[in-house]
Amino acid sequence: MTLRDKMVRWLLRGRLLILLSAISCGTEDTIIRPLPPSARELTAAGWVEYEKGNLSGASESFTKAIGIDPSHAEAYVGDGWSRLGLAVDSLSLAFSLGRFDEAIKRSPAAAEAHAGRAAVLLALGSDSLTGVIDAAREARRLAPDFVFAHRPSFDHIDLWLLEAFARAARGEFTTALQLAEQIRSSDIREDEPATWWVDGIRYRTFMDAVLGFLHLLSKTEAG
Repeated sequence: MTLRDKMVRWLLRGRLLILLSAISCGTEDTIIRPLPPSARELTAAGWVEYEKGNLSGASESFTKAIGIDPSHAEAYVGDGWSRLGLAVDSLSLAFSLGRFDEAIKRSPAAAEAHAGRAAVLLALGSDSLTGVIDAAREARRLAPDFVFAHRPSFDHIDLWLLEAFARAARGEFTTALQLAEQIRSSDIREDEPATWWVDGIRYRTFMDAVLGFLHLLSKTEAG
């Protein structure tokens, strides 16, 4: 083999090694640089954490999803429910309410957002009672047999209770009782003091009997 042939073979071998090295580096880059999770994937991960009771971890995933895709309504729903569970004061409740409002802007038919909104507004107190009634009724209108998919114990019964408590807080005890009896019948009659018994307790007023019945339902039926 001549010197020229040796040089050609050496050059070809060098080029082949460079090519193989480039291919190897490209494969390695693909492995160590995976695509970041999508908003849907982060939302799904958030629901997993929510169902496990890890509300902080759930909120973190939902917040990241919103950062990636601010139009993704479900992430706002998830963060609203997570922050409602974590809320300790009116400010944190207001943030949760804002998340539900953002979800409804993007998906008006999101029953889970209206249901969460009703729960937050009742927690916020007397200035929000009309909003509780409107939100609970809208959630029932959208989903008459409502069940919160990620917390099945919270369902249409809770929506009746939320509105009933709001009505009672506004002094509408007859209406509150009618709503409560959508869940369970009672023997309470407004004009019959002898019927003002709830769970073995005799109440002195119709108002107190209705409130006693609501609290009984809250203990036994609420999710």
